[in-house]
Amino acid sequence: MCTASDSDRPPPGENAIDNLLHAAQGAFSSAIQNIYLAGVKVVEGIVNSWDSTFAAGVSPSNYVGNIFAGLGGNPDFGAPADFITKREVKEKMSEGNARMRSRRGAMMASV
Repeated sequence: MCTASDSDRPPPGENAIDNLLHAAQGAFSSAIQNIYLAGVKVVEGIVNSWDSTFAAGVSPSNYVGNIFAGLGGNPDFGAPADFITKREVKEKMSEGNARMRSRRGAMMASV
């Protein structure tokens, strides 16, 4: 849950606290009200169910992480091309480099 994002990145010449509290951002007060209305229910649910549900930990039934699989696992969202992780890119690059070395070796052997 997030609201009032990027307040730490004010425009040039403005400090972060003025950007957060005083800049004309349009919907800041509505965002603050909404985060409370939504967030209070989340916090109440966690606090009220801590011993029975959360104290021992909760294993997710879905993928938890970003599209790059930075926390491990396999993303279950996005287009299939988006599922390529950094690890897979490295593996594919290594495979391609190995094929090129093999071809280069075969060419050198035939010379």
